[in-house]
Amino acid sequence: MDLRRLRVKLLVDIWGTIAISEKMPSREEIMNLLEEKYKEYKIEPIRGAVRPPDIFDKEMISLYIVGKYGLGIEKDMPDIVESIFIKESQYEKALKYLLSDKDLEYIRKNIEKTLGNEPDSSILSKIFRFAFTLHYLGFEDEKIVIKALQKAFEVFPGLRDTVKRFTKFFIASKIAEAIARGRIKSWVEKEAYKQALALEIGIHKALPDDEYIKKIAEALFALTSRQLNKILSKKLNGGENIG
Repeated sequence: MDLRRLRVKLLVDIWGTIAISEKMPSREEIMNLLEEKYKEYKIEPIRGAVRPPDIFDKEMISLYIVGKYGLGIEKDMPDIVESIFIKESQYEKALKYLLSDKDLEYIRKNIEKTLGNEPDSSILSKIFRFAFTLHYLGFEDEKIVIKALQKAFEVFPGLRDTVKRFTKFFIASKIAEAIARGRIKSWVEKEAYKQALALEIGIHKALPDDEYIKKIAEALFALTSRQLNKILSKKLNGGENIG
């Protein structure tokens, strides 16, 4: 099962429902629709190892991205974007500053101006989520996620733990994707790829262990125990080490 294609189809379906609605739905109504659709499709929203209580508020990022980058709703439904997706638009603008080649102080000041304040851990994570979702759904290269992480590590030194946590998630997601695509077929290949990614990103103490990789692989790519047991160092059911 290709969860990415399924998620895009689900999100396009929601935009279809919004487009034929007789009145503009509220943000809460759209989030409720998201929840209903995910239950209907029997899949999870984009998430990490755990399912946070505000997952459908976060998943509005995915809906915004598919709408704007995939369907051009900014031109067709500008009122929706301006009234419902204010937060997502702010995350997008903040990400663009992170990806710019301006000096760190310029980036910090403009992000704070865009958000109305210095981002906390939660807001910075959503900016990273915006970058990751652009990549995961196929609209951007992985380099934008790496650059956003690297730049945020320098711009917001007080939030480096948040950057490390998301780096760990990103590395796990790329390993899971490589397994899903058949590019990683052994424990040795998995370890080599993990170390190479960590070296490229350059943020220390952000390496995911195999249990974490397993959870991300299941959540993002619907990989099974059978697929993962061949590669990860521990069997999913607590079996012997196969590394």
